[in-house]
Amino acid sequence: MLTVLTVAAVAFLPGALTLRILRIPWPWALGLAPGVSLLLSEAIATVTYLVGLPFNLVSAAVGLVIVLALAALARLVVSATPHFVALKRWTYAPIALGVVLLALPLIWGMGSLSTLLQQWDGVFHLSSIRAIRDNETASSLWSLAPLYQQGGSPRYYPSAFNGLISLAYGEGVQVLNASIYVYGVAVWASGMLLLAWQIESRLGETLLIRPGMLTAWILPVSAAFVTVPAVLFPLLSALPYAAAAVILPGVIAGLTDRRLSIRCAAAVATFGMALAHPIAVASLAAVLGPITLAWLIHVVPKAWNSERAMLVRAGVVVGVLAAIGVGLVYWKLSASVRDFERGAGANPFGEFAAALIDYTSLWRANDWYLGGALLAIGTIAGLVFVFRRLPRWGAFGVTGALVLPLVIRAVARVDNVWPRTLATPWYSQAARIAPVITMVMALLVTLAIAVILGVASWRRVAAVFVIVAVATAGFRIVPRTQLVAAAYQPGSIAYGTMADEDDLAVLRWLKKHGLPHEGSIIGDPANGAAFAYGYSGVDSRVRQLTLAAQLPTVWSAIKGLAERQGELCPELRKQGIRYLYLDEDTKVQGAKVSMDSSGMYGVDTSGMTRVTKAGSVSVWELPDRCPRSVASAAADE
Repeated sequence: MLTVLTVAAVAFLPGALTLRILRIPWPWALGLAPGVSLLLSEAIATVTYLVGLPFNLVSAAVGLVIVLALAALARLVVSATPHFVALKRWTYAPIALGVVLLALPLIWGMGSLSTLLQQWDGVFHLSSIRAIRDNETASSLWSLAPLYQQGGSPRYYPSAFNGLISLAYGEGVQVLNASIYVYGVAVWASGMLLLAWQIESRLGETLLIRPGMLTAWILPVSAAFVTVPAVLFPLLSALPYAAAAVILPGVIAGLTDRRLSIRCAAAVATFGMALAHPIAVASLAAVLGPITLAWLIHVVPKAWNSERAMLVRAGVVVGVLAAIGVGLVYWKLSASVRDFERGAGANPFGEFAAALIDYTSLWRANDWYLGGALLAIGTIAGLVFVFRRLPRWGAFGVTGALVLPLVIRAVARVDNVWPRTLATPWYSQAARIAPVITMVMALLVTLAIAVILGVASWRRVAAVFVIVAVATAGFRIVPRTQLVAAAYQPGSIAYGTMADEDDLAVLRWLKKHGLPHEGSIIGDPANGAAFAYGYSGVDSRVRQLTLAAQLPTVWSAIKGLAERQGELCPELRKQGIRYLYLDEDTKVQGAKVSMDSSGMYGVDTSGMTRVTKAGSVSVWELPDRCPRSVASAAADE
């Protein structure tokens, strides 16, 4: 619990205190705080990196004090923002219910904070916490170089999220899992509440909904979707992007507010969201872009021949040129991710329908499809109410904000590269655009419920709630829990178990005792060895699930040690590699085996010393004098 509280503190407090000093009301300050906190963390990490200071809790605290002092000076010239209208007291119960429904799948599916997240990116981000803490640098400029053994670290990797959570109390695996609770539940809930309240306060009378209805039911409805947090955080495990995705609702709420101070605060949070992961900017454009375009189409013709005609026409020309420029820049920047091979021969029409019923593209669970169908019906009903009660441009803008992400999701898995280009910012991966769809659909479903219950008695409200709960099989609690378990529970892991009970026993032994002598360890990264660095804390040369950034000797050994043992053993010792993490189990026995790691299976361990063993998993120490290969002996002669 202490770890969860400290992760929540680093996620919310820096941003909230800064905004509150700048006279932003507490609800807005809390809703926008996660984005601002990420911005502050990255700024402090980059400054400490450039001046050669360590990034740790002390330097971060000093940096925050300086920021708060500057905010206090700025407060002298900042006018007060009108206070937030308090929520209706009766809304607290459904809001609390929504938070519980969001958290339960994590509680049941994860088990405990010490359970290993066994997904591709999860291994990387666990190792990143170790690297940041060991090297005391967290800037997105080269801070994760220790995860790239060949020195081929990207010049930029978005590590603002990793750096921020590394400041929290607890072991790396506990901090990583606690961040999933905080961002997947608290940050998502605060953002969705803020966005629902913003829509209700600005459009409630136009939509003819009773005050508090949209805010009250947004979280229970959001919890009925499998995307957040179940798929987005544990199963997809692209945690910096996931953090940025759940910040998005609060940012949209702030950017659409009428008050300049709130919009400025939201702009700062947007910058922090983009630092967490740049894809979030594309997600923001996918929602606000259609609404803005619909508004311009409505406004520009009327102003074309007005008194400000010249100004309007100049603005249109500048806007067109800016759009062309942004398109060219987008095409250039997206080149590095345009070649991701995500095509699965999917039918785009089937994918569109699947997205509309919230059918996950990553992993299948025992879902009751009536629940997804009910969400689709609610979404369509919400759109009907939008068309009946909003101006035409607004209705078409909202429709575009739903349809565009649905189309992007639909083409992300098709084989044809040209339509798939639309999904390039999201790495052509349907699961990455899904949170945007969930946000818009949840608002429309909640709007439909709010309109239906606008003049209803409490008995009718209770009846509708029971009907929704039954139709969605308890807000789809079973499939959401299964999707979380598919990232955590050995034997149920999607795409194969990396660390089973034998691996966990060996990893715990290494965590407690370490390696007997100085030296590094290698093994099949997909079969437990990659956790030796981030979880056990020993010097492992395999710190993520790719071999692309390995030294040539390590790469050759993992791929071919079993066949070239006499040749590669001396080279490994020269590189400081002394230990092998080996698993006798193969894919047939249920182990996750990388096709690139065949050299780690069938290794002749005669002459080696066993360090520890649990079931099929062992750690072996290479001999001080490796046996020479036939080729080496012939060369000596």
